[in-house]
Amino acid sequence: MRKYILIISCIVILTSLQAQDGIIDSSFNSVGKVTTAIGGAQDYGAGVLVQPDGKIVVVGQTYVIDKFYFSAVRYNTNGSLDTSFDADGKVIASIETYSCTAVAAVCLADGKIILGGSAQNTDGSRSYFALIRLKSNGAVDSTFGTNGRVTTFVRTGSGYDECRSIVLQSDGKIVAAGYSDTTISSVHYYHVAVVRYNTDGSLDNTFSGDGKLTTSIGGNEDYGMSAAIQSDGKIVVAGTVKLTNKDFAVVRYNTDGTLDNTFGTAGIVTTAVGTGDDNGKSVAIQSDGKIIVAGYASMTGSTDFAVVRYDASGVLDPTFHSNGKSTTDIIFNSYDAAQSVAIQSDGKIVVAGSVIKSNIYYTYDFALVRFTTSGYLDATFGLSGKVITAFGSETVSAQAISAVIQSNGAIVAAGYAGGNIDFAVARYRLAVPLPVELTSFTASPAKNGITLNWKTATEVNNYGFEVERRAVSDRHLAWTKIGFVEGNGTTNAPKSYSFTDKSANGIISYRLKQIDRDGKIEYSQTVEVTAAITPKEFTLEQNYPNPFNPTTTINYQLSANSFTSLKIYDAIGREVETLVNEVKDAGYYSVQFDGTKYSSGVYFAKLSSLGKTQIRKLMLMK
Repeated sequence: MRKYILIISCIVILTSLQAQDGIIDSSFNSVGKVTTAIGGAQDYGAGVLVQPDGKIVVVGQTYVIDKFYFSAVRYNTNGSLDTSFDADGKVIASIETYSCTAVAAVCLADGKIILGGSAQNTDGSRSYFALIRLKSNGAVDSTFGTNGRVTTFVRTGSGYDECRSIVLQSDGKIVAAGYSDTTISSVHYYHVAVVRYNTDGSLDNTFSGDGKLTTSIGGNEDYGMSAAIQSDGKIVVAGTVKLTNKDFAVVRYNTDGTLDNTFGTAGIVTTAVGTGDDNGKSVAIQSDGKIIVAGYASMTGSTDFAVVRYDASGVLDPTFHSNGKSTTDIIFNSYDAAQSVAIQSDGKIVVAGSVIKSNIYYTYDFALVRFTTSGYLDATFGLSGKVITAFGSETVSAQAISAVIQSNGAIVAAGYAGGNIDFAVARYRLAVPLPVELTSFTASPAKNGITLNWKTATEVNNYGFEVERRAVSDRHLAWTKIGFVEGNGTTNAPKSYSFTDKSANGIISYRLKQIDRDGKIEYSQTVEVTAAITPKEFTLEQNYPNPFNPTTTINYQLSANSFTSLKIYDAIGREVETLVNEVKDAGYYSVQFDGTKYSSGVYFAKLSSLGKTQIRKLMLMK
């Protein structure tokens, strides 16, 4: 008697008939990107924010005549310059010093914008933290500090104080973080620096006694690069420390500015990521309190994007990729520099920076990477989790310095580009559902063959579905059309479809070819099913594919009913996963092993049933 045994009942999720996330957003300046010249030949965009109304503000520095100025540009949601912002969408503001540069900005509830950065004194021999507050129309707000400006030397006698990040507390107080330099006997000592201001720009004396503090992490080169505020008000500053090599560094402070002894060692954590110098650049706090730090790590022959996740106590999170660390080579053996991290509402992690595209011209492109919540590249984003955006030919360089997530999920990356160096912005959209939204596709045994069932949530312009088949043993052969099922045209109501293949034999793959009335097509994922006589032998087949990343299929067959176990072991014999552990009828079976949470290496599948055991070697390569 012929038996039909279901191998895989595959549910096709919405992304199977959708475009990938990370596509350049053509509704933004028609091409998804824009460059803006401000005052001269050197306009460096650095920080970006999205206002509640969706307008985008980019801040940085602009060179005019003989020095750099704070600068800001505001764009409408479609990428055009917002002429309600200082008449032309651009603001240039001076601290009345030698040179100054903005690196970050925050938007207040009343629409005012605070620009944060650094300014040099009149002869350029020292620098200090600097803030400017703008009204919503771009004019300098004279009610803030002195004529709208605030400057702060962090330490008496300090040399170069550099503000690299500003964030707002829930009470409106402003936290600025960076580093402070003191020179002793011609030796520069850089330490993490944090300053907290009241809403009017005055120093907050409830913070460390005078509103200012510095922290020595362990070397002469301790750089605070990014700050974030936890939900409990504690302040997290991430950056770099140079011990033997440069490592990631994280410091957490209590709300009064004292070091938080519940975090790491006396409030400090350092982490080596690569084989050489590592640079922590940006920090973000997850909704569960875990801390994400992004930057880049020196690897053999290259630098890679690097992301590290800590739990709320500062311990590396073992559930995140490889013991809390994840590195990504954007282009093999290239110089990849991550600068900014942002967390989506679904917990996925977006990291933005640049990748070198030409070793001849030493030029760069914008580079974005999205990680899953477990620290692996997200295959639904761009090309295998990566997106690279050029702003011109091979001789034109572009670097992304900051990225934010809009309320609709779109990603905005900002920095600078071009031979003259202009502000540069690119926007990337989430996937847009295609006209037919397929929600499931399954295969199941029936008395007269194999029955395929599928459902749609909505349909637009749907002509119908061609059903295609191919024997698994003939993967190199073309798919064959075996039937057609008419669609429902345009409908917002869920629809169900069915088709029976009466000539199925052996292990068969099926897929759907959805056809619009204008001729456009999309393919579903595949399902596999076996139509065969009861097996005569007990067999564990070699997994397919092998090597694999991250999933592989393991087929086996039982010649009689028996208690069956199928387990996965690592190279030293530790059991890592149980795939089957129950009584099974005689027949053909297939299961999937997902290696997402495991590291690359050799694993073994062990099948035990009918008093027999068989073992196959599996190769996971990431």
